[in-house]
Amino acid sequence: MLLAKIDSNIVLSYNRSLPVIYKNIILKGIREGNFKSATDADSFVHQLMISIRGIIFEWCVCTCSFDLEKELLNHIELLFKGIQVNESI
Repeated sequence: MLLAKIDSNIVLSYNRSLPVIYKNIILKGIREGNFKSATDADSFVHQLMISIRGIIFEWCVCTCSFDLEKELLNHIELLFKGIQVNESI
């Protein structure tokens, strides 16, 4: 079976570079008072990665055409605004 031979950890693991970078940014933002102290960094990164995958999936299957980079940046900005202490970016 093809799926049995694919290492899904490459795609799904939260120990990869991007999730680790996001978590470090969030933790630094909490320490410096930029993000709400009640923010759960692991949960936020999990939701962020799900969102990114969903937007990429939509871009792959959608018959409409949209700017993937623009959509990702808009969505990430929206999520980060939700945890900011000062809502001005």
